[in-house]
Amino acid sequence: LANDSLKYRTNTGYWDTLMTFPGEAYEESSGSALLSYGYAKGARLGLLPKSFREKASETFSAIVARMPRSRFGRSMTDISWLTMPYGKFGYKMLIRQKDISYGVGSFLLLSSELNN
Repeated sequence: LANDSLKYRTNTGYWDTLMTFPGEAYEESSGSALLSYGYAKGARLGLLPKSFREKASETFSAIVARMPRSRFGRSMTDISWLTMPYGKFGYKMLIRQKDISYGVGSFLLLSSELNN
């Protein structure tokens, strides 16, 4: 499954919110962070090749690069809001928000795994 998901990653290091249809909706940060967390943890546990940790690190860097700075620090952007099992059209219409707890949480999981 890891190799299958990797083939859908865009050249920016993100996955599209419609994972198997890259470019048809938008790149989404929380799902990208969660997939990358699984890659990093799987590599650390020896379940995946070490190269998956490198892929996770690339996505981490891509997410950080898109985090705008403010007087309060950085803000995580491009998090799908109200994600449900919508059809293809529904996902294209989802609003992207910043700093939603589940998105930030997925980024923190990725961050902590890369620091192991």
